[in-house]
Amino acid sequence: MKTGNYVQAIGKYNATKPTISDTAFEEVQLNSTGSMETAEESCTMTVVDTSNNTIEVTASPALLLAIYVNTVLSAHTVLIKDDTTTKIILPSEMAAGTMIDCHSAKFSTDIQIDPDDSSTGEIVIFWRAL
Repeated sequence: MKTGNYVQAIGKYNATKPTISDTAFEEVQLNSTGSMETAEESCTMTVVDTSNNTIEVTASPALLLAIYVNTVLSAHTVLIKDDTTTKIILPSEMAAGTMIDCHSAKFSTDIQIDPDDSSTGEIVIFWRAL
């Protein structure tokens, strides 16, 4: 067991690259103070114009991370669906700048945005493929 600036953990400590890694665990980043931070995967951001009909964000299973409203939504709701099942309903007239944390909600088939035919506004969908 080493003490001081070393980290005691399962896996290997790489002194030249501040990480701990092991095939059974994801890579863990060490910040400048030596604290562990998990390495986050990047996500995909899809901009959706709600004046279009149903938009398929991804055709495969995915995690929904967040939704951001770029442009205020009109007086119509916007449905966020997993195949034909509505999972989230964005209320009408949702303000620009609104951020919704979706806590990595699992969509087992796909992610679809189904706005009303008369809807206007723009949202950004943050998601990660499974």
